[in-house]
Amino acid sequence: MCRNNNWIPLTIGLAILTLAVFPSMVLADADFDDSADILDPDSQYKIALLYLNGDGVKRDKTTALKWLELAARRDYQDAKMVLAALQSGKETVFDAPASPVSKAISPEAKKAEAESFFQQGDVYHQGIGVSRDYSKAADWYRQAAELGHAEAQFRLGELYKRGRGVRRSKKLAAKWFQAAANQGHIKAKYFLNGCAFC
Repeated sequence: MCRNNNWIPLTIGLAILTLAVFPSMVLADADFDDSADILDPDSQYKIALLYLNGDGVKRDKTTALKWLELAARRDYQDAKMVLAALQSGKETVFDAPASPVSKAISPEAKKAEAESFFQQGDVYHQGIGVSRDYSKAADWYRQAAELGHAEAQFRLGELYKRGRGVRRSKKLAAKWFQAAANQGHIKAKYFLNGCAFC
């Protein structure tokens, strides 16, 4: 299944742009909760990681904690885990999306997590609100692809085919194109059949 969810990275990008251009408007203590609550918890969590890691914005643990707390209040499990790690004194850079949530029981939870990883990969792939980073995009796409996300499998195949952010590998490109094609991804099928203009 191939879906076009370009509006999600755009929403995250606009939120980050707003933070960069009008930080006093969005992050003022008096109205922080009101402004931030318009975002979904996944976006809040991703913005928190940007601040926590200093990725495209000035590293700011206080602001990161505010965003994590907002997402955690909405029962976002990854935010709760990062908050717990920070509160226990760990000063890790939360760069790789290694999450025990991926071992969730329900298929719906895995699908939602895969979509979240895919969207984060898209943020780095397209450079929405952050510096374009194909290596980070590949890491996030790989996590989504391993959970069965067809578009992530296709995009990871493209990165391997072109050698962007990863070492060029026809074998790995074909592996991920095949995985996507097996789920009905049309462009992946074309790539596997040697489409010259794809």
